[in-house]
Amino acid sequence: AVHSASTILAAELAPLAPDKSGLVGNERLMAVGGSACAAAAWVHDIQPFEAGRVHGLRVSRKNLLAAVGELAGLTVQQRMDRGGLGRGRARLLPGGAALLGSALQVMNRTEFETSVFGLRHGRALLAWGETL
Repeated sequence: AVHSASTILAAELAPLAPDKSGLVGNERLMAVGGSACAAAAWVHDIQPFEAGRVHGLRVSRKNLLAAVGELAGLTVQQRMDRGGLGRGRARLLPGGAALLGSALQVMNRTEFETSVFGLRHGRALLAWGETL
């Protein structure tokens, strides 16, 4: 099921490909949101979740895809027990991590860096002329 979902996601995410997105491929790729941060915490074995320890972590596509396989093989309760995740995040994390993995593949990227701040924070920084 995860393989089928990844194939569908790759097709849907095709506009992110370097030749279509205008990205060159060497820009720093920041990932925000619950799935990105929870996946980073899972890969780096940070439990319970601590925003200060998760912010700025780099996660390789290889390690992320290994985590997707691991997560898919666990029950929701096992994910909660292993990663200190709440029930909602434990249910969503395999899909969210698979989506991130597909995005990395389509964008031809080997890793992402996490941010616990989010898109609005980044937009505000850019509006004030700051760099991310």
